[in-house]
Amino acid sequence: MEHKGHRMPLLWLIWFVAMAVTVIIARPVILRSIAQSGVPEAIESQTEKQVATGYRAVQAAFVTLRGDIQLFPITQKRMGGDVYHDTLEALLAGPDQAAIAEGAVTYIASGTNLIGCSLSNRVLFINLSKTFLASTEIQRAFTQVETTALAVGGVKTIVLLVEGEPFSLEP
Repeated sequence: MEHKGHRMPLLWLIWFVAMAVTVIIARPVILRSIAQSGVPEAIESQTEKQVATGYRAVQAAFVTLRGDIQLFPITQKRMGGDVYHDTLEALLAGPDQAAIAEGAVTYIASGTNLIGCSLSNRVLFINLSKTFLASTEIQRAFTQVETTALAVGGVKTIVLLVEGEPFSLEP
C-alpha cells in the first residue's frame, strides 16, 4: 500500500521532466517555423500601419434612397477612445462621399455631439447632446444610432441618453 501513495508523485515528476525535455528539444524548431511563416512581420507591419495612419474601419447605419437602414463602411479617424466611441463619431459625422454616392442620408440632426459612451454587461450607454432631439424623423435617427451600435461586437442592447436624461420614443 505504501508504494501506491508514492507512485503518483513519481509519475507526475516523470511526466514533468519528459515535457520539459520535449519543449527544450523542440523550441528551436518551433521558433524557426514561426519565423519562416512570416506571421511576426505581418503583425508588426499591421500594427505600424494602424498606428501610423491613425484611422479605424467602422460601420455606420444610414438611410438609403429606398428608405431602409443599411450599414456603410467608414474609415474613421481615431478619436483617442475605443471602437464604440469612434463608430458613433463616424455616425454623427454623417455619410462620407462613398456612402453618399450610394444614396446614403442621415436623419440625425446636424451638430449632434457624442458626450460619451460606455459598455457595461454588453449594454452600450450612449449620451448625446440635445441637438439630437431636433432630428426631423426621431424614430429613424434613433434606429440609426441603435443599428450602428448593435453592429459593433459585444453590444447586446443600448441605452440612449440625451444630456444625461434617458431618451424614449414614447411621448
